[in-house]
Amino acid sequence: MCLREADFHVISLREADLSDTDLSEADLSEADLSEAILTWAYLNKANLRYTQLSRADFSGADLSEANFHGANLQGVSFVGAYLIKTDFSEADLSGADFRGAALVQVNVHDANLQGANFDKARLIDTPLPRPRLLATSRR
Repeated sequence: MCLREADFHVISLREADLSDTDLSEADLSEADLSEAILTWAYLNKANLRYTQLSRADFSGADLSEANFHGANLQGVSFVGAYLIKTDFSEADLSGADFRGAALVQVNVHDANLQGANFDKARLIDTPLPRPRLLATSRR
């Protein structure tokens, strides 16, 4: 299905099956796609700023140059996905699964990566923040 450049701003697509859908350059900002299935979808240059995407499945999807700034991506699957110049700045990626994904020049500035799984992911020019050490008080 082709939905290139579609406007889904502030719409609910909760639990929608958008597998294999071309959403390149679509505006999905501030939409609710929680638990949506987007396996093998094309979201090149899509706008997903501040979108609710908790537990969505992007396995095998092409997310090149997609903008997820400030999005809720808790528990999302990016298994085997293509993330080239993708923007995750200030996004909540806690518990996200990046196993086997390709991350090239991805922006994770100020993103929450707590519990994210990068096992066998290919990271190229994608610096992950170092874990912060918890300060302990001395008595």
